[in-house]
Amino acid sequence: MLGLKSNELRIVPYDDKWKDYFEAEKILIKEKLKDHFELDNFTIYHIGSTSIPRISSKPIIDMMLVSKKFELYSSKISFLLNFLGYEQVSWDLNNECIFLVKGRDEDREVITHHIHIVSSQSRKYEEYLLFKNFLTKNYKYAQIYKRRKIELVSIYPNDRGEYRKAKGVIVNKVLKIAELTL
Repeated sequence: MLGLKSNELRIVPYDDKWKDYFEAEKILIKEKLKDHFELDNFTIYHIGSTSIPRISSKPIIDMMLVSKKFELYSSKISFLLNFLGYEQVSWDLNNECIFLVKGRDEDREVITHHIHIVSSQSRKYEEYLLFKNFLTKNYKYAQIYKRRKIELVSIYPNDRGEYRKAKGVIVNKVLKIAELTL
C-alpha cells in the first residue's frame, strides 16, 4: 500500500506499481500547471528509491519538478499544487528547493507523495539525477544502499529526522563514488 503515517518509518520491497503511481501523479500535475505555464518551462522526474528498480523503499513517491525559471515560477507552482492536496513543508532559497508533501487524507496523516521543486541550475537537480542514475545502473551499490536503509530503520524506527540524517551520510558516499565514475 502506498503511503506512511507521519510518525511511521517502514521500508518495503520494490513495487512495480510505483512507476505507475508516479506517471498518474505527473499527469495530474501537468494538467494543473498547463493553464498557467508553458510546459517546456519545467520537467517532472521520478526520483528516490521508488524510482530505482529492485530497491526497497519507504512507500512514498518522490518527485522532482525542475523549473527553468525557478525564481519566477516556484511560488506559483507551489500554490497551484495546494489544489492537488500538496502542502509546502520547507522553502530553501539557498539550495533553490521547495519541498511539498501530499497525503491520502485531508489532514495528511498518511503521506503518499513528496515533490521537490528545484531550479534547473541547482546542485540539487544534478545530485538527485546522478544518485538515481548511478544506483539504477550499479546493482552492487544499490544493494548496499538498500541494506543500509533497512539497518537504519531498525536503529531509528520512530525517528525520521535521525533516520534521514544517517541516511544522508550514505547518500553522500554514493554521490562521491558516482561523481568519480563520470
